[in-house]
Amino acid sequence: MARIEFLRIYCFRNIEEAVIKIQSPFVCFYGQNAQGKTNILESVYLMSNLRSFRAGNVQDWLQNDKYESSVMAELSDEFGAYKAGFKLRNSRREFFINDKPVDSIKEVMRRLRIISYNPSSYELILGEDAERRKFFDRVVYSIDPDHLDDLVYYNKVLKNRNMALKQKQDYRLWDEFIAKTGEKIINRRIRALGLMQEYFKDTFHLFFNNKNNVLLNYRPSAGIDSNNILKKLNDSSKIDEIKGATNYGPHRDKIEILFNNSDAKKVVSTGQAKLIAFLFKIAKTRFIKEFSKKSPIFLYDDVSAFLDEERLMQLIDIIKKEDIQIMSTSVDNNLFRKLFSDSVQFITVREGRVLNDC
Repeated sequence: MARIEFLRIYCFRNIEEAVIKIQSPFVCFYGQNAQGKTNILESVYLMSNLRSFRAGNVQDWLQNDKYESSVMAELSDEFGAYKAGFKLRNSRREFFINDKPVDSIKEVMRRLRIISYNPSSYELILGEDAERRKFFDRVVYSIDPDHLDDLVYYNKVLKNRNMALKQKQDYRLWDEFIAKTGEKIINRRIRALGLMQEYFKDTFHLFFNNKNNVLLNYRPSAGIDSNNILKKLNDSSKIDEIKGATNYGPHRDKIEILFNNSDAKKVVSTGQAKLIAFLFKIAKTRFIKEFSKKSPIFLYDDVSAFLDEERLMQLIDIIKKEDIQIMSTSVDNNLFRKLFSDSVQFITVREGRVLNDC
């Protein structure tokens, strides 16, 4: 099991400095709203993820009068003890493993996986297609970090093509790069989607007992191989010129979530969407454990936000069986004691300060 055993946060949002010794696989940051609990989870999440699970920009992570922020953790996994973390300087993160700088987050991701569920995660179900693409891209590069390189390269090429379109310059020279890289991105997504489908189906049925079903469907906007993508780019050139943007390619592909054979966006409530999104996160956890042979750390912000106690306990029972470290926030420590019995470690957070363990 991958576990964080010690955490030091410096000048991250409202947390001036926090030094936290973690003694349990189940940790609850406890306190009233707007005290800094979510900030702690966010800082942990950013150790192995490109973007925050919250809205805003990088500069928001820094305190107003500070020029640097940092997060450092001591961890252990099946390969032994190590350190990981990052420093934020000049709006850029510098990642470290065992106090040594690493060239890219890929090196961190090969060792550390962190998955987050938070109250806005329901956008995975009800939000735009971009939300689902980002989710499944994270699934892919959690087991194949090279996918991240292709995404970064694709987005740079796409930006150049769109700029050339807007400036009425020769944009066609970028088409082959988009087609070749796009084929790799799409095929990795489709493969991961097929594999993920089985994990999600199994996780979904653990909760719903076969009363409902959810299916995943990948709908490419320009085909799945480079020749088809290239042809679509050629056929849509006039549309692209008029709109000043590239309208087809993996950046426009759709990932449908079908709930009882209907588009989930049209038939599920916000409460159902939050539940389905949570099940997706559990399925992702199980999927990554199987294919990367590494246990993720699961972050759960606001443990009582969307379920009644009975259903919440059912969900927690499912995820506890995965034998992973769970770090959560809550305003109700009595509920968390029921969920995790005597094995939970409570860490009180008030006005950006970690006060005590109770």
